[in-house]
Amino acid sequence: MNREKPFRTIDEQLDILESRGMAIPNRDTAAKYLLSNNYYTVVNGYKQLFLDPDRCNETEEVYKQGTSFSHLLLAHSFDRILRTMTVNYILMAESRMKTALIYAFCEKHSEPDAYLDPANYVPRAEYEKSHRKGTYTSNLIRLLSVLQSLRDGKQRTEYVEHYHKRYGNVPLWVIANCLTFGNLSAFYDLQTRGIQNVAAKHIAKSTGGGRITPEQLKQCFRTLVPFRNICAHNERLFCSRAGKRGDVRYADMAASLKLMLDDNEYQTFYKTAVQGTMRPLKDNRSLYDTIRTEMGLHPSESEGR
Repeated sequence: MNREKPFRTIDEQLDILESRGMAIPNRDTAAKYLLSNNYYTVVNGYKQLFLDPDRCNETEEVYKQGTSFSHLLLAHSFDRILRTMTVNYILMAESRMKTALIYAFCEKHSEPDAYLDPANYVPRAEYEKSHRKGTYTSNLIRLLSVLQSLRDGKQRTEYVEHYHKRYGNVPLWVIANCLTFGNLSAFYDLQTRGIQNVAAKHIAKSTGGGRITPEQLKQCFRTLVPFRNICAHNERLFCSRAGKRGDVRYADMAASLKLMLDDNEYQTFYKTAVQGTMRPLKDNRSLYDTIRTEMGLHPSESEGR
């Protein structure tokens, strides 16, 4: 059976939506929106919120009675704004985590090339207490390869090239900005308990919050890295799941942010990125409650009570 879907014009796309029970009061407005936003992203990405499960089957999709294109637009616009605002605060957390970790490492290992020496990382026995056995060597080699490439590779940045030519070496704090959040997470995983503790203390001091354990910091990396990538790749955010078991939701990500931001930063994040972004959804209570549940938020959290 040929399951390939043929190209559809904008008018044909709108006809399909209407044939499935979606009201489109203003086709011109809907057409302009689909010319600016990919049909697959808008419709396939958010239709599940509006499909009638009792009337859908394997070959036919039917929207709930009363569903309008404006509802689809509302959900898509909400998630886009949520994504844009959320990633700004994840980037703030990333900067704080990177600064604290690099500082902690360089405090302990001040030599310019110390980050390329395997002896300056956690011993295998200690690493395998909390990681799958047999992964230590490959993970360490992979990290060192990335660091070596950032220092010596053809794609190194202009400022790294300049520093290398002028001083003959490139310390970790110079290439730090070249590290991705994922690189940084791998770097943290391969640190000794002592350096992890110091990094966590630096973060707690910079936020003015309470004590942060190395385990909490590790969990923040594992939560914030995938959510940053979700935002960066314009994927759906409100219903995203992360973690090995796929059970880490937006609310869990927000809890990690709370540890990595100071109180003012976090309060601003929650009032604007969460409560403020969700406010326009309240006119459609069913949609509001569904999205809130998908995000893992308690009613009092999303409504600011």
